[in-house]
Amino acid sequence: MGIEKEKIKILHLATYSHGGAGTATVIFNNYLRDAGYHSVILALNTNGNTPGVIQYKIKKGGFSFFRYRQLKQKYKSDTQRWNELFRANSYSTRVAFDDQKSMATARDIIKQAGFTPDIIFLHWTNNFITPEIIAELHKLTNARIVGIMMDNAIFTGGCHYPFDCEGYTTGCKECPMFKAKTSLPAEIMQRKIASFPEDMEMWGTTTDCRRAEKSLPGQNRKITPILFPINTELLPTASKEEIREEYGIKRNRKLVLLGCTSFNGVDNRKGFEYLTSILTLIKERAPELPEEVSLVVVGEQNSRIFEHLGYNVMKLGFIPLKELMKVFKMCDLFVSTSIEDSGPLMVNQAIAMGTPVAAFGIGVAEDLVKDGKTGAKAELFDCDTLSDKIIELLKSDRDFKTGCLQTFEQQSREMSPLAQLERIINERTTK
Repeated sequence: MGIEKEKIKILHLATYSHGGAGTATVIFNNYLRDAGYHSVILALNTNGNTPGVIQYKIKKGGFSFFRYRQLKQKYKSDTQRWNELFRANSYSTRVAFDDQKSMATARDIIKQAGFTPDIIFLHWTNNFITPEIIAELHKLTNARIVGIMMDNAIFTGGCHYPFDCEGYTTGCKECPMFKAKTSLPAEIMQRKIASFPEDMEMWGTTTDCRRAEKSLPGQNRKITPILFPINTELLPTASKEEIREEYGIKRNRKLVLLGCTSFNGVDNRKGFEYLTSILTLIKERAPELPEEVSLVVVGEQNSRIFEHLGYNVMKLGFIPLKELMKVFKMCDLFVSTSIEDSGPLMVNQAIAMGTPVAAFGIGVAEDLVKDGKTGAKAELFDCDTLSDKIIELLKSDRDFKTGCLQTFEQQSREMSPLAQLERIINERTTK
């Protein structure tokens, strides 16, 4: 007997339905809707009328007077504690920290969603969904709850990316993010351990799953590697040559795509300093390449550094996703120098377009980047090796399209979120 997909109610919870994590959530939701499931996002912040997205609104009238005052007082107290830590310069701003405060309630989430979910996906939920709300949602709905690892906050004491810290394996009692001593990370960790339902799962890249398996909240849980879907409706039908002609690119020009939401030297998990080091090494070792290569930069327009390094730069800024997929297709290589990442989704998008990727072995690059088949991969921080491999790729006339498309198809099948979703549904129906 087949699954009656339209009868399965799926709720996605997210702080945003836009931006990097928000867009990924919308893509994931649409992926399930296209597969025939009743799937809806409830987001704390939205940027318009996106199909399948409902904005969660804090409604004073939705609570009793005393309950509202109680929530408000706790929210103010948690905010004050966080602000005091921040103002005291006790917190390193290298990466975001999840301080777990919220004015939402589980009952109001269900009410505003308009249905009782069978499955709840948690995406990037900073300052929206707390461990206690997760526990209450499970109690009220008996839904299977799945944490989608957009980052690592689901199993840490609050940091979104732990870098080389493994405090999440021992309770986050000594957190390097804080210069002053604080018990906040350990408290958050204990709240997660106490609140997470026994059957709660975590899904993400192989890299994140390895960490989650070692974490205290991840122990004795189902932790599954998945490949995040892309929006196949946006895949361009035009050929690489046609897109290049549209952009006025010469046929013999090599195009290297660089991009992320921002090139930021403060939150350096995207590895901006490593990117500039690699470009410098390429120029030193293959001085002819900057004359043959154009850097196509999408995202924040902080690209003058590349010009100063002696490269021709094509600045596109922030472009719609449909246009971005065309850019992926017209480029010869996408370079990702992330050193801490649960993606980036741009790796998925590039390889799905048949464009090879050069990256450090972190995030989704571990699952998709295969040396000589879909691009080139180097050990974390190894700029020397990655630079040499990029030079080799740019000097080669080899066509990576077939290898990329075959790998993406294979990994999409073997790491399918739909397969895991069907497993959960079958487990629930056979109980």
